[in-house]
Amino acid sequence: RNRLLHSLYDYNFIFCNAVIGIFIVLTRAVLVTGQTVFSVSRLDVPLLSPALAPYDPGYRAFIALLLTDHHYTNPIVTLFADHLAAQLERDRLQRARVIIRRL
Repeated sequence: RNRLLHSLYDYNFIFCNAVIGIFIVLTRAVLVTGQTVFSVSRLDVPLLSPALAPYDPGYRAFIALLLTDHHYTNPIVTLFADHLAAQLERDRLQRARVIIRRL
């Protein structure tokens, strides 16, 4: 009914909304900068969103380190490799004894 009054109301609040919007943008920029400064030393937290985390080189390097560490220090694989090495050593010694007895 009061289109003119609503138009004036809307027009006058554009400036208030612009000031509020600029304030919110600056606040978010400060918060993101603060979070980045405090989480730069933590490579286990990606700086990017979870969808873009694979593109964060520090996070990728940390995940690669974890996978490599798990690969070389996995207790089951380590025990199995030690068992195989011991078995090979026993077999080698047994074959050497057989060769020496033949001489």
